[in-house]
Amino acid sequence: NNINELKGKEVAALLKIDRALIKLELGTFGSCDECDDAIGDERLNAQPFAALCIGCQELNDNRLKKYATKRSTPTGYDD
Repeated sequence: NNINELKGKEVAALLKIDRALIKLELGTFGSCDECDDAIGDERLNAQPFAALCIGCQELNDNRLKKYATKRSTPTGYDD
């Protein structure tokens, strides 16, 4: 199953790269998909296919963590 997981990760990475190339062609590379602010050179140097600025990425990560926590509780919600 590790092979399928690896293939999935490779496909996801290729899709992110493809999206970055499309944004480059459209002249929107370096702009956050959520808020349209600049992603920032430091972040783009580290992750050239980043689609979100660090602020929007952190908000997204926090939402995912909150959702995962809710799903892991017996009732599905934090009390």
